[in-house]
Amino acid sequence: MRWRAGPPSAARIARELAGPGLVIAGRLARDRVEALRAVVASTAGADDDGLAIDYTRVDRRAMHRLWEVAVPLLEPALADRLPGRRPVMATVVTKHPGPASTMFVHDDRTYVPPGHPPSITAWIPLVDVDARTGGRLRVLSGSHRLTSNLSGTATPDVIRPYEAQVLAALEPLDTPAGTVVLYDSRLLHASEPNVGTQPRPAIVSTWVRADDPSIHVVATGRRRRRLLEVDPSFYREVHPAEVAAWAVEREAWAELDDPPALDRGLLRALVGLEPDPRTVVPPDVGVGPELEVVDTPSADRGADVAADAVVTVAGPDGSCVAVEPWGAVERWLPPGAEAAGVQVVTVGAGDRAGVRASRPSVLVTLEGPAVAAGVRSPAGVAQLDLGRAPVVEGDLTLWNDGPGPLVVLLAGWASPR
Repeated sequence: MRWRAGPPSAARIARELAGPGLVIAGRLARDRVEALRAVVASTAGADDDGLAIDYTRVDRRAMHRLWEVAVPLLEPALADRLPGRRPVMATVVTKHPGPASTMFVHDDRTYVPPGHPPSITAWIPLVDVDARTGGRLRVLSGSHRLTSNLSGTATPDVIRPYEAQVLAALEPLDTPAGTVVLYDSRLLHASEPNVGTQPRPAIVSTWVRADDPSIHVVATGRRRRRLLEVDPSFYREVHPAEVAAWAVEREAWAELDDPPALDRGLLRALVGLEPDPRTVVPPDVGVGPELEVVDTPSADRGADVAADAVVTVAGPDGSCVAVEPWGAVERWLPPGAEAAGVQVVTVGAGDRAGVRASRPSVLVTLEGPAVAAGVRSPAGVAQLDLGRAPVVEGDLTLWNDGPGPLVVLLAGWASPR
């Protein structure tokens, strides 16, 4: 992607952010880049390697120093590019040489409430970055429109099953030191490993409209979201691993439902392929081939289904049937098959559960998180979600990384006589 030495007009920046979602907005003056590099050097850890992100440091002094020294250097330089906006977060992302410096595909957190203009991220490398050095930012233009879902603590990562396809479609940016890359914070992006010999530091800051509230989103279930109003001190003082506990004691600015959703048609257009989801398997579970899914009716089921809403009918002859709020379990069985035993299994967020299917069965999800729940069987793995019913048999491991519980029906069948 080409860049210009001088910043484009604020009007052009706004047009580009609304269209492809990204604009190259000139370069910072050399003396300002040198001043920022000095700040970064003062916050670096002595034993840093791989991918070092100041926001994730247990010691929060680096975040405080960035706000006190680096942000004042950025504000006047970005004022004409982002008029009427204020910074709410700043961090340094340093890629040290080696494969461990790779950054996966992601969008940035949601910083403003629904209905407000999205936040803008400013990404500025402090050294020259190109194909020779590696560590380039890679972006998928237009991907900020793939979902309207909020992003925050424990929110579902709906793009993750399509990560391989997105990675192949990302466009790398060659960026001289000080290049100002502005993008809609919802834009999908990743970065290559540093294949050079020197660290690649970049300063990343997030900007919202001056009169808009800044919020942080916490997921408490598949759909339910708590919106907490925060100020910039939140990002300096609260470690990301402590946010869930921190949020429990705070009164919500708002609570709302935000069902997981992804525009598969737009994804198809952006990556040039039919979307092909792959199961996202936690490292402790192990990988395997994708299991067969016997039926995929609409996943739009409306309100959450509580575990105690499941009605199980067990006949004395073993022909158990569990009735879901949206229909009997037989609809998921092969044509002509008869139900021959149904178990209801609940797995808490962050837990694993073992269960045995003594005959061919389907796993029907009544309630559970998007992307973060699944099953491993002797034959392979499958994501568990509303509208998916994989065929399983034998000893199973169910996983649930949350938020909220996973409630499934393990429905066996027998062939008709």
